[in-house]
Amino acid sequence: MAAAELAARLEAVRRLRDEAEHDWEAQARPEQREPAGEWSCFVICGGRGMGKTRSLTEALRRRVRLGASRESALVGATAADARDVLVEGPAGVLSVCTSRERPTYEPSRRRLAWPNGALTHVYSADEPERLRGPQHDFAIGDELRAWRYLADALDNLLLGLRMGPDPRACFATTPAARRELRALLDRPGTVVSRGTTFDNLANLSPAFRERVVERYEGTRLGRAELYGEMLEDVEGALFRREWLDRGRVAHGPPEGYRRTVVGLDPADPGPGSEQGLAVVGLGADREVYVIASEGHRLPLGALLGRALDLAQAHGATIVVERNHGGRALLDLLEQKMAERDLRVPFREVWASQGKRPRAEGAALLAEQGHLHIVGHQVELEEELCGFTGAPGDAFDRGDALVWAAAELAGDRGGTGCGGPAVPWSDALVEGGALPWDDALAVPGGAVRWS
Repeated sequence: MAAAELAARLEAVRRLRDEAEHDWEAQARPEQREPAGEWSCFVICGGRGMGKTRSLTEALRRRVRLGASRESALVGATAADARDVLVEGPAGVLSVCTSRERPTYEPSRRRLAWPNGALTHVYSADEPERLRGPQHDFAIGDELRAWRYLADALDNLLLGLRMGPDPRACFATTPAARRELRALLDRPGTVVSRGTTFDNLANLSPAFRERVVERYEGTRLGRAELYGEMLEDVEGALFRREWLDRGRVAHGPPEGYRRTVVGLDPADPGPGSEQGLAVVGLGADREVYVIASEGHRLPLGALLGRALDLAQAHGATIVVERNHGGRALLDLLEQKMAERDLRVPFREVWASQGKRPRAEGAALLAEQGHLHIVGHQVELEEELCGFTGAPGDAFDRGDALVWAAAELAGDRGGTGCGGPAVPWSDALVEGGALPWDDALAVPGGAVRWS
């Protein structure tokens, strides 16, 4: 056999193997495929790791391959998400395509140039104005729940679908009870597909199963994170979603913060529990702003180090609940500050009441419109809107928020959360129930200043 003929046959074998390895129709589950019939939007709602991103990039690949799309849009929650997940990630466009059809990624021009001449323009949902004006015949958008400006980005993207005879869009998200997402799901012409983490468990790493599945399994939040359910307000919950939505802001107060606090809630033992951190600020307008919230499963020293990081970044006081750890916890905090040659003021608080009575003051702030969540903090919001005080209710990030907000209550003008200027727990300050302003001034008391 001539060398040229042998080379041609080997190349044919390579192409067949490449096609087989990238045969999405043979690999995809029914809920991952675009539906038949007439529709304008296809939304995949599912748990983490169910293969939502792969479904999107395969839909884009298929349309380009068939010649059904010449000018498409690819939208990530941020520019980094668009690049690292949708373009270059393990389920990104460059990975799902065969070598013959793989596009060239042009980061400086923010686009993918396909071998057949089609173009895919790469956008960030953080910049919704960039979606105003351009026209597309197809679009994909990933993790809608994380889009900071979901309404504006969606409107501009969908209004730009005006090329070709049948422009369409595919989206994927882990569900979150955001009004804009509900509106999209209820929109005429939208088809919704659902799936769970467990549908794709065989393709997920053991580390993912341990880190995510074991963390959320058996919890209310797990119904969204694993099973892809759209969680609604729970009967008897202390917080209502409408309060959080009404008070939501995109940025902090324009005149800045009078004071910021990092609330720290060590974890209760048990499945689903985590250590909560919350950064809360009192604005110059005397409104309370939830700047950030985090949940961790860290060794105590690492958790305190993270609290110090946040306190440094925001110029904040740390409020640490010492029921778990006692004096050793405070000594370790002192040690961590000494290691960093750093002094941060902190208050130690002691909880004698249950979590629900402690949280009532923060809930009242939210109801009255004085508590503002900056952006969307989905895990925290799900905790708040699912918390009834019943055994097993997760309230770790929420409890950290409560401690931080309580610390700022007296600074709102001595009125606390709309009631008398007293602590929200009778043991928030060692030595008994004192008005917040008085407690802050107790010499040698529960407040430690550097």
